[in-house]
Amino acid sequence: MNIPLLLLPLALAGAAAHALGRFKGVGLLVVLLVAGAGVAYVVSSSAALAVGFAVAFALPYIAGALALGVLAGWLLQRRLYWLAPLPFLPFLYFAWSVQNAVRVDPREGELALEYVTQQPQLAVLAGRPVEATQLGTQGDWYAFSLAATRPLYVLLDVRRTSGRPLFKLACVTSVAPSSRAACNGPAVVPLPQ
Repeated sequence: MNIPLLLLPLALAGAAAHALGRFKGVGLLVVLLVAGAGVAYVVSSSAALAVGFAVAFALPYIAGALALGVLAGWLLQRRLYWLAPLPFLPFLYFAWSVQNAVRVDPREGELALEYVTQQPQLAVLAGRPVEATQLGTQGDWYAFSLAATRPLYVLLDVRRTSGRPLFKLACVTSVAPSSRAACNGPAVVPLPQ
């Protein structure tokens, strides 16, 4: 659910109410919203839950949307038509940012393990087909233990901007990594070409 796009009609109504009736129009709009919420609260239990949620958590957003709408209405009333759309830009920006927010694929750990097991350089280091165990993840990297003749650990970077995680082999180290900084230490194992 894209909350900024849900608040945009409220801001537009606030702009129209202010442009047409100044603060009396905005007051009437607020009275109508409160009356509608009250009726919904009495009529339906699910609507009561929605109204309670709106009062508890969304009240600042609702007030902000109305305030931006009133600002746009004031600009319209002052015949500053070229400035009137500006208060609506935050809604469009936040709608865009919500749409493009980073989503973590629920199978990302499995995909990371699959990526590690398919790396030919790691098969050469292990001396056999790659067997790895995930040790952990932290933000934008994964750590794996590699089954080899000596203890080896693989750090994998992940980028999530494309909707599907993109992995990159960060480094192989002989010391169990506790942070991403392990790729800068003396225990880094060079990858075969």
